[in-house]
Amino acid sequence: MGRTVLPYSHVWEEERSRWLKFRRALRREDQGHFDRLFELARLHLQAGVYASNPWPLEVHVVVHAFGARESPQYD
Repeated sequence: MGRTVLPYSHVWEEERSRWLKFRRALRREDQGHFDRLFELARLHLQAGVYASNPWPLEVHVVVHAFGARESPQYD
């Protein structure tokens, strides 16, 4: 039998954990932006499941592109 695939929510959490040192190195105000980016990506976990992608950062990038398009600061 093949290897068991981790639930995407676990993969996403591992990806977030990998970025925590980077987050701590950011300025305090940028840490809030960083947290919001990951929260936005977390809200789209189901789309990540359907992407069946072992590299969750791609899903983050796509979600952020949608978020940037809808954000009033980019108008």
